[in-house]
Amino acid sequence: METLVAWAVAIGHAIIANANVLVGFVMPFFVEFINRDITSKNGKMVMAGLACFIAAVILHWNEVAYGTPDQVILMTGLFFMESQFLYNLYFKNSFIREKIRGSASVSTPPVEEETVTFNSSRDIQ
Repeated sequence: METLVAWAVAIGHAIIANANVLVGFVMPFFVEFINRDITSKNGKMVMAGLACFIAAVILHWNEVAYGTPDQVILMTGLFFMESQFLYNLYFKNSFIREKIRGSASVSTPPVEEETVTFNSSRDIQ
């Protein structure tokens, strides 16, 4: 049990230490959840930028509190760039995006069915 707790603490420390990198991976899911009712492309882009800015402020609150917000501006750009890259590369046409948007079905190509007909009793041998 102690080793399980030690592993959990180590994973927690690794997540906190690498939070700047991991935010970009989480951001497409979060932004898609926020933007599911917005239809304008400009509105979606503004909401994505705002979400990245809020994440940067939360992760770099010390810099904001002490009056040096330059790191926040850099991280906002990094988060936005990383989230847009991952969105366009992996997330845009994914099954997860359809689930977040609330669509019941994912577009899949139709499957053609083969039908077999028997013309007479001679065919069933």
